[in-house]
Amino acid sequence: MYSDKEYLQTALASGMIDIATLQAEMNMAERKKYLKMHDQKILQSSDGKWFTYLIQNGKRRMIRNRNKEDLEDRLIKFYKEKAQDPTVKDVFYLWLNEKLEMQEIKKATFDKYENDFLRFFGNFGKEKIKAVDEDMLESFIRSTIGEMELTNKAYVGLRTLLMGIFKYAKRKKLTDISISTFFKDLQLSRKIFKQNPKDNRKEVFSEEETQIVIDHLKKHPSLIHYGMLLGFQTGVRVGELVALKFSDVHDDTLHVQRQEIKYKDENGKTVFEVASYTKTESGNRYIILTKQAKETLEAMKQYSHGEYIMERDKRILCSTINKELYKVCKRCGLPPRSMHKIRKTYATTLLDADVDDSIVMEMMGHSDISTTRKFYYFSRSGEKKKKEQIGRALGF
Repeated sequence: MYSDKEYLQTALASGMIDIATLQAEMNMAERKKYLKMHDQKILQSSDGKWFTYLIQNGKRRMIRNRNKEDLEDRLIKFYKEKAQDPTVKDVFYLWLNEKLEMQEIKKATFDKYENDFLRFFGNFGKEKIKAVDEDMLESFIRSTIGEMELTNKAYVGLRTLLMGIFKYAKRKKLTDISISTFFKDLQLSRKIFKQNPKDNRKEVFSEEETQIVIDHLKKHPSLIHYGMLLGFQTGVRVGELVALKFSDVHDDTLHVQRQEIKYKDENGKTVFEVASYTKTESGNRYIILTKQAKETLEAMKQYSHGEYIMERDKRILCSTINKELYKVCKRCGLPPRSMHKIRKTYATTLLDADVDDSIVMEMMGHSDISTTRKFYYFSRSGEKKKKEQIGRALGF
């Protein structure tokens, strides 16, 4: 068997491949590669000259040439130099664009990572990646945690970006740092993270609060109110709720298979649309519908007008439902809560009723019951009921 190199040598020697043509094609491919890095439009002015803009250190400057090819040559030289000695920010965008092109992430995730980078990296993003050593990296991490008062959850976002940037840089031979080993060896005390203790009373609706809210929703029927009620009865995420169709209802089950996503288009405008996938693989699921849930869905038909269940003249957005729930809570004299608290209430109700862990996981769209118990389970008993139960348990 011949190797690829041997095949190429044979083809060149026999004249099957013309070396001049091959070189021209390689040069063209290289031009396209570097021009693709330029995200600004190349335009022609009224005097016939060609111009575009370069972004350097956050500043925008115009470059001009008499003909387009000379302008492109300048761009290629600029991006080639950046590629040979890139900054942390350059590598971030190379990594992020690659993930988007390979369809490893969606545009919404791209926007989230970009926002996190702009939030965290500051001047560190201007450092040449080749100049960054492990001491600089550790200093950046510790100072960012301290100065920005990051919680452990926020730090996870910072860590995700650093892992991506430096793994890409190592693969491209731009750094010797093994980021996985670096984080394995990094010792960070939990005390350095900002603590945001949760008020468990506000994480779910108590039994009494649930009844108050449900009574209010039923007394003031509307499509949004019925959507909230369906949330109590199915535990769907608000992004899943606004992406439901009546065709997703099958006898005693509700098929959750879509979600609302948001991202910024090329003009920077926020776009809301329905994606044909859920937050996780486990999120694509069939939820058991109780008699009450089926009655709610039936009642929603008289208010719904369109492709989606949560649609009137246009599809209702997640933000609209959350804003209305805040108002409902205020009218009921309760602390403001989001639709996610209704989802937590659903999970807690199932666990309190000793529903099998496997069933709770399936209904919630989780792959591990520990996720449900750690982040979604909170006591729903009121203070009076807690005192009664403790009193009975202690016997005095």
